[in-house]
Amino acid sequence: MKKINLLVLASLSLLNLSAVEKTGELFLSDYDFSLSEKSNFPTPPIQIWQNDALVPSYSMWKCFSVEGMTFTCTEHEMEEVIKTPMIAVYDGDETLEIETSPADGVHCENTLQIWRELLDEEDEFCVLAAYLQDLPHENYGGTHYRSLWILEVFKTKNGYWRTPMTINSHENAD
Repeated sequence: MKKINLLVLASLSLLNLSAVEKTGELFLSDYDFSLSEKSNFPTPPIQIWQNDALVPSYSMWKCFSVEGMTFTCTEHEMEEVIKTPMIAVYDGDETLEIETSPADGVHCENTLQIWRELLDEEDEFCVLAAYLQDLPHENYGGTHYRSLWILEVFKTKNGYWRTPMTINSHENAD
């Protein structure tokens, strides 16, 4: 059983490395990859519906150029309207919308200010996030493929921002 788990973690690390190499500048550390492993083991951070079954969605590091990126507060209507911070990355014909889970209780405007400070003088950033779902693109006047990702960690060379849930779960895993 342990060999299988190690094989899964090694495969996830290879997936992470291929996503990271996209920008050409690798500034992720062994610590960053340990965050990814803690996020994905012993259980994946998200389960999604696919072909009428729940399947795991694993967090992976994805790195992007700051050029063409925007961030804002999005609104989710639950029992009340909850604002969550969201990063939109435009990558060719694909748009990735990367946001925190409304359940994380993250204050949107404060988080956006922290992200602005982390992005000061930076050309690129990385996120540790898990795929949640494809989004319709017709309503947004474009042909871009859109997908929604749930954010755990935002990183630049200036430092990190992590969701409260991520900090707590990773510290308990140590």
